[in-house]
Amino acid sequence: MSAVVSSLSALRYDRPLRCPLCRIGVLVDLALMIDSLGCRLCDRLFSLDGRQNVLTLVDSLPALRWQWNGRNWTAQHAQMVRTSDKIVAAALVILPTAVIGLCAYFFRPTPGSPLAWLPPVWTVLTFLCHTGCVLLAVSSYYQFSPSACGRALGRLVRIKAASK
Repeated sequence: MSAVVSSLSALRYDRPLRCPLCRIGVLVDLALMIDSLGCRLCDRLFSLDGRQNVLTLVDSLPALRWQWNGRNWTAQHAQMVRTSDKIVAAALVILPTAVIGLCAYFFRPTPGSPLAWLPPVWTVLTFLCHTGCVLLAVSSYYQFSPSACGRALGRLVRIKAASK
């Protein structure tokens, strides 16, 4: 890729620009479209603001935006995660799991009853569901799409397998 965008001298590099959404694919110019880029791997369309070096995902609500810092794309308006945020996330996972686990330990079902397996399974499900909620919040905060990354990886594997 010799020239990413002709109107942007700040974004012209010898190496290709990575897609900020799937983080694997390469951004390329779209024919006959000014300041528009597309990812070769995840097939997403981006609009580029050349003056501010801001890349906007066209088909998402709310609009996902990244700014070029000279080396890579950074999420716009992203802040550092504070210690209190980490404590809240840990409490959201640990406290409900601990309450369910302690209740399951102190109020055990009668041995041999048909639902004796339920309290430990419920404790594990509580942990997994709350961890999933925290991971969803983190991926939303950092504007990372696990599904787009998974699709891109699957497509990359299929391309590599077809070329052999």
